[in-house]
Amino acid sequence: MGHNKILSATVLLALMALNHLSETRSIDEVEKVSALGKNSLANSASTGAALREGLTYRRSVHGPPCKGINDHRIRKKLEKVCRDCHNLYRKASVAIECKRGCFVSDVFLMCVADLLLPVKEYDSLARTLRDI
Repeated sequence: MGHNKILSATVLLALMALNHLSETRSIDEVEKVSALGKNSLANSASTGAALREGLTYRRSVHGPPCKGINDHRIRKKLEKVCRDCHNLYRKASVAIECKRGCFVSDVFLMCVADLLLPVKEYDSLARTLRDI
């Protein structure tokens, strides 16, 4: 029974730490995400034009810049960063900008850092998808 109390206390402390991290998010990060929402409105006209021409927006995100190693596992790992970041901020523009240019955007690096993942490792993985 003592083991369960220790485990419960550990889980509670971890949840409290995560809550504290989310509450102490810097104003700069919140402003960056807000700016993404404004920029996505400006990009929506070009996105709509591409869709009308029969092109998919996803292809433009992962298309020509991803000329390196085509490793499905790496791509899934990087896409998970963008998906988790989208779930963190709840803005569609975050997911789109995170994937832009084959994961080359500042938003991708911001997401990696915000998710407390190793930035250098994920940047290197993204580079393998981009580099020939």
